Parts: sequence; structure tokens; C-alpha cells
Amino acid sequence: MLGVSLYVLGDTMIVGRGLGAAGLTALNISIPMINVLNAVGLLFGIGGSTLISKALGEGKKDKAHRLFTKSLILSAVAGILLTILFMVFMDPLCRFLGASDAAFLMVRDYLSTFLAFALPFILFSAGTALIRNDNGARLVMIALLSGSVFNVVFDYIFIFKLGMGMRGAALATGLCAGVVQRHHHFCLQFCDTALGG
Repeated sequence: MLGVSLYVLGDTMIVGRGLGAAGLTALNISIPMINVLNAVGLLFGIGGSTLISKALGEGKKDKAHRLFTKSLILSAVAGILLTILFMVFMDPLCRFLGASDAAFLMVRDYLSTFLAFALPFILFSAGTALIRNDNGARLVMIALLSGSVFNVVFDYIFIFKLGMGMRGAALATGLCAGVVQRHHHFCLQFCDTALGG
């Protein structure tokens, strides 16, 4: 939660300075979707971790391995389905979140870019729980904090240096999830091996 909060804080600071009140309005309307993706990832990550711990406690390594794989597959399927759903219904989603006519284009710019990264963001959230469950809390903390730094740096580059506006802020957050997910990929391979996969 601290890591996700730092992503949001980084976005808020840079967007506020670079795009002013209109940018902050659009960002605040869009932020609930970050929480939605995080919740979906944690649903599979924490649920899977609980079942994996139970299986390992019972000495059923094969079952733990299958549960680990299923957690990742379900996270990926959810990410793909949500990406398609969000892209198809982007305009109604923006309106549902409360985008007025004045803020609509900026909200749409942010969400259409960020939600294209729904899959890595959900895998990132699920991965934090699965890796933490396998005594990898330090690895997760390093990944989350480095991701937050990455987000702030690239927010600055995309908004101030490249003039990409809300799309730049969303791209920084989405790429951040992708970069951290890449780190998680190696950690997850390690966990998978540790479980006997």
C-alpha cells in the first residue's frame, strides 16, 4: 500500500506542477482505477498465498505449485479481460468516474494510456503478495520503492521535458508497473523453483 501510495503521490506532485488544477482534477478522477487494478491483483495474490501456505503447511508441495501457477494465470486472465473491457467502454467509464465536459479529454488521455497497462499492473499487485509469502518481503519492498522513484523521474521527463501531458503521467505509472513486474518475473521464477516447479 505504501508503494502504491507513493506512485500516486509522485503523480500528484508532478501533475500539479506541470499541468495545474485541470491536471489534478483529471488525475483525481482517474485514481480510483489504480485502486481497482491493485485490488484485483491483491485478490488473486493474497488469496493464492493463503492457499499456498496452507498446502505447504500440509506438506503438499505439488498442490502449492499448482496453486501458485493458477494464481498467476487467473491474474493474467483478469488483466487481459479488464484491459479489453476498459478500452471498449472507455468513454462511459470516464463519465461514470465523474469526468465533466471540461475534464473529460484529460481524464480520457490518462485512463486510455494507463489502463493499457492493466495486465502488468495486476500481475505486479499479485506478485507482491506471492513473493512476500515466500519470504521475499525485502525484495518486494525494494521493487516497490524503486518503482516509485522510477515513476517520479519519468513523470518529470514525460511531462516537463517531452510535454506529453496526462498521457505522459499515465505512461510513467504504467511503465513503472511493467518495470517492477519485470523484477517480479525473476522473483516469481525463484519462488516457483522453491516450490518445486
